[in-house]
Amino acid sequence: MFHRLCVGLGLVCLLAGIFPGNAAMQEISTEQAGRADTRPSRRHESEIWLKNQTVSLRQVAPERVVALRDFRLRKAETADGSETIPLGLGVEPQQQAVEYIRNGGFESGKTSWVFDGGIISSIARTGTSSAALGLINNAFDEVQQTVSLPPGAGPTQLSCYINLISDEPASSTRDDDLFGIQILDTTGKVLETVDAWSNRDQQRIGTFTLRGPYNLAAYRGRTVVVSFVGINDALLPSTIRVDDVSLKVTSTSQGDFDLVISPASQMVQAGEAASYVLGINASGQVGNVTISAQNLPPAARFESNYGNFPFPFRIVTSLTTPPGTYSFIVTGEIPGIRRSSSATLVVTQPVTADFSLAVTPPSQTVRAGQSVTYTLSRTNVGGFSSVVSVEATNLPPGCRWQIPAEFQFPVNFQLVTSGTTPPGTYTFTIQGEGGNLRRSASASMTVQPGDTTPPSVRVVAPNGGEKLKRGSNFTISWESSDNETLARHDLLLALDGVNFSTTVVTGLSGAARSFTYAIPATLPKAKTGKIRVIAVDATGNAAQDESDAGFKVK
Repeated sequence: MFHRLCVGLGLVCLLAGIFPGNAAMQEISTEQAGRADTRPSRRHESEIWLKNQTVSLRQVAPERVVALRDFRLRKAETADGSETIPLGLGVEPQQQAVEYIRNGGFESGKTSWVFDGGIISSIARTGTSSAALGLINNAFDEVQQTVSLPPGAGPTQLSCYINLISDEPASSTRDDDLFGIQILDTTGKVLETVDAWSNRDQQRIGTFTLRGPYNLAAYRGRTVVVSFVGINDALLPSTIRVDDVSLKVTSTSQGDFDLVISPASQMVQAGEAASYVLGINASGQVGNVTISAQNLPPAARFESNYGNFPFPFRIVTSLTTPPGTYSFIVTGEIPGIRRSSSATLVVTQPVTADFSLAVTPPSQTVRAGQSVTYTLSRTNVGGFSSVVSVEATNLPPGCRWQIPAEFQFPVNFQLVTSGTTPPGTYTFTIQGEGGNLRRSASASMTVQPGDTTPPSVRVVAPNGGEKLKRGSNFTISWESSDNETLARHDLLLALDGVNFSTTVVTGLSGAARSFTYAIPATLPKAKTGKIRVIAVDATGNAAQDESDAGFKVK
């Protein structure tokens, strides 16, 4: 009878030590007051025990909790007669280990991971790919994935397989190249280094070793970053390959979720992409959700880097996508649950690729012999992206334009007039050519007569009678002005009062009125030294003045 009880409940029970007594054989039968739930189930583990003459049964199964059923367990007749013992039957929720690492075997390349250095390697423990860090001298590589762990207590175990090879001698006693696993917060702060290795832990290439599991239960309810780090010094590199990374979190209930796409509708031209964000409203623990898209417009594709919710995605159309209004669906799945959300994409006729040019400001005034600066900008239409070359036409006589040999729009250019450029108002044109298109923009420039009045300048000090000591500083000062704008000042020295062959400084600002001269200790002594100050205005007119009398250099 006990055998039939076990079969009827789908259990495997151990009999030894359940009932005390000296009977040669004890047989157990059941009477079922109510019918048990007969839905198919996977039963993984069961226990039956006796305590204080009451037999209890606990069964671990993936279903939700099933209400207690009223069973009676009856001993077979013995010398003491028959006896009935109550039996409580309860079905507890399955403790499921949910995987929180996405693409842990790197079979989808770098998807879901952030690589800072490192590569995808074809040497793998399983499949065809792994992540490789190190590889070269002076490497500092990181491969990271952000995970949001559910709240609550329970096993939270990180594991991986590594293959560490090195060009360092196997007999080395130095930790020259370092590798490790770290847990970071979302700001990059290291919360824990869970394990570390060096070149001294080297293996044969392709030999992967299980590392872990490491207990990460302390981070339940937090968003953390699982980071693999590889650091090589300047000599003899080492390489670590990481494969089959796993972070399993055990939960006692299966949550549910809904997906939400925002915005609900977008409009793009054929050939362009529409951006959306996929959010989730979850109840309980749902683990990793597998995302897919359906009912996309013809010749369109779904693009996303996935990651944690909410995450952005794009519907990328092509030039052959027919104009129209499309309702597409994004579906999320976890074992046993499938949820979807829909949104609308309106595709319009593509606009022909084109561009336009603009020159700002539209007009400026300049004296002959001077220059003026304009800005050239470009506006693209319909996805135009070709390189555009430009040239200037209809410039005033004696005028040239200057633009960088290599530039990006917007770009500044100059129109440089000459002293011979006739006064007047001129309309010039900038022409651009690219993508088999030719477009232009115009602006005007008014040229006024050139400035022929030279500046005025007077040396204030040294102006005669001073004593300049070699190896010390002396402030040279002057007065200068111009009817337009002073461009620069040059200062020269004549030790004999006649030949101004020693340059003190050139190219001083037009606004400068003094200069501190550090007199070289090697400067020859002089009894009749003089300073000459040259002032030059914006159109090139120049004037000069010298010290009225000689000064000494000691």
